[in-house]
Amino acid sequence: AGGGPALRGDGGGLRVGVSVCGAGGVGEGAGGGRVRAGAAGAGPGGPSFDNKGGGRDLFAAAAAESGLEVLVTGRMGKRTKFQQDSKAQMVVLAGKTHDAPATAEDAAAEEVPDGPPPSQRVSHDADNILNEHVALDEAASAALLSADLPLVDRAILLAHCLQVRRANPARCELSRGEMSAYLSRVLRMSTSTADWTVFSTALLERAWLEADGVHTRERSLLQLQALVDQHTTALTLTQSTTEAARGAGSAPVEERMRDLHAVVYPPRWEMRADYADRLNAAGMLSSAAELYAGVGMWDEVIDCYARAGRSEQAEKLIRDRLAAGEDAPRLWTALGEITDDPAHYRRAIEKSHGRYVRAHEALGRHLFHAGELPLAATHLRAAVAARPLAPSTWFLLGTVCMRTDDWGGALAAFSEVVRQEPEEGDAWANVAAVHMRNRAPERAYPCLVESTRRNRGVWRVWEGKLRTCVDLGKYDEAMQACTELIGLRKRQPAGKEEVPEVEERAVRAIVGGVLRGHGAAEGGRDAAAADSYARSVQRLGALLAELRRASGAPWIYRLQTEFEARRGRPDLVLENLLKEYRALLTVPGWETDDLERPKVCRAVEQIVDLQCSMEDRKEWTKAKYLVRSVATRIGSKYFDKSKEPKEVEEMHTKLKDIEHKIAS
Repeated sequence: AGGGPALRGDGGGLRVGVSVCGAGGVGEGAGGGRVRAGAAGAGPGGPSFDNKGGGRDLFAAAAAESGLEVLVTGRMGKRTKFQQDSKAQMVVLAGKTHDAPATAEDAAAEEVPDGPPPSQRVSHDADNILNEHVALDEAASAALLSADLPLVDRAILLAHCLQVRRANPARCELSRGEMSAYLSRVLRMSTSTADWTVFSTALLERAWLEADGVHTRERSLLQLQALVDQHTTALTLTQSTTEAARGAGSAPVEERMRDLHAVVYPPRWEMRADYADRLNAAGMLSSAAELYAGVGMWDEVIDCYARAGRSEQAEKLIRDRLAAGEDAPRLWTALGEITDDPAHYRRAIEKSHGRYVRAHEALGRHLFHAGELPLAATHLRAAVAARPLAPSTWFLLGTVCMRTDDWGGALAAFSEVVRQEPEEGDAWANVAAVHMRNRAPERAYPCLVESTRRNRGVWRVWEGKLRTCVDLGKYDEAMQACTELIGLRKRQPAGKEEVPEVEERAVRAIVGGVLRGHGAAEGGRDAAAADSYARSVQRLGALLAELRRASGAPWIYRLQTEFEARRGRPDLVLENLLKEYRALLTVPGWETDDLERPKVCRAVEQIVDLQCSMEDRKEWTKAKYLVRSVATRIGSKYFDKSKEPKEVEEMHTKLKDIEHKIAS
């Protein structure tokens, strides 16, 4: 009953607007124009006709005609129960500048019938830290927030609230706060069943707005359940008595119908479906399945049954639908997922003439786990060809290609994943792995950088970066990778895959590269390069010290010896050679091991040479006893002297030289 057409809303929230009846229109009063809040998404110039912003002007005209003045402002107050200091809170102050001419319909709307308040309002429980409404410090402001307004003005406030949603990003916290302030202003006035439609609309919008809040999520679900239950006579959590289920205290039909021109309240089945979607997202699968079944959304019912582990019920429902003649590819695919029978997937592909993507994906995944990789790749390629924006399918296709040595296909698949999902660290790592396999470290390096930003706790990524940086001569970053691997090995939890030790050849390459670069920089004229390599030498020393504390393997002391020798520290060279020697002696059976025995003898020879080069007879004596001890331990393992290794003879020759030196 208005001059403006009723248009569709924004699709994400309620549809609220206004229409202004001119002179001679329905509802005309003594003063001429008559304001009505109507069911329009944005007023006469709504989004359906590509006239964005038209609703804003219409809402302002309606407020002016009605004498409604709205102010979005800030007031000091407390939002939580235990808040000590008042903070600035966003509030909506609304009042009348003049009264619009009243009609008999308005008088009927403003009558407050006897009886209890509406049962569909759900408040915060006693344990929730939030106040039901913001507690303002100023009594005058609190009075303005609770001042009563006619129903038409409440509908205009709802229209302004949803205009905020349409004009701002979906997850903007500021816009959510402003909408919450509008809704709070409407709900403070709604205390009776006289405004059932407007009141229920505000409750529904508040429930949707609070769905993602940490402290409001529970009330949001309960509120939606209450709004859904008020359309039924079933005993539920929010209708726990027979009187409540039969509608005692609720608005009669004429009052529910009277204000349908003011707001568009969603149909009952649409509310049930929305509530079921939210329960499904929250993991309440059985309750969601019951609601889906009530509105005939059988695909969602089957999905909920399958996810809840009720496979028998899901299979029975699918077979009943098939027996009823609903021979759809989605049902055959769902049956295949429940029974793990690939024949059902093939039936779905046949029914859809090869166009049903989900069947190709499911069959490809089944064949992948069954080990039929070439056939799995065929179906996965068909799936991504029909629906390219499917990063999980691309990732599985890349994995199949890697296992079948199709490195070009793997590179294309994982590259598509990182284009669609740049935060997918595993895909970046796999792109790098393909480049490393193709001997292209310069291409693997940027991919590893992206992967380590997202997968800092994955040791394989750091190991790949270590090898790539060594190949590219990026020794500082290689040392960082070593440090990360050492830290991951220390922190690895029990029962998880063991993080391997840093490879000797990688650390040896780092030591050689850093020392060569330092030597070349010292001999050049580039002071900046010399300073950079000097810092690299310091980091290398810290890395070797960390390796000694973490592992203590003999090769670490060998590298430390070479490092100190290049730095000109003979005292530390001898110290690390002795530590290497002691570490080598801890290897079981080194005397007969053709790999470990030469290492021990080489370390002994270097120690003896250093000791004999000193002008201290005590050091010579130590060298003599060291050589004799090693020769004796090796010889004791061979009863047949003809089978003694050559190292025994070399040790005896060395011993004679030392004894001759001491005697002279």
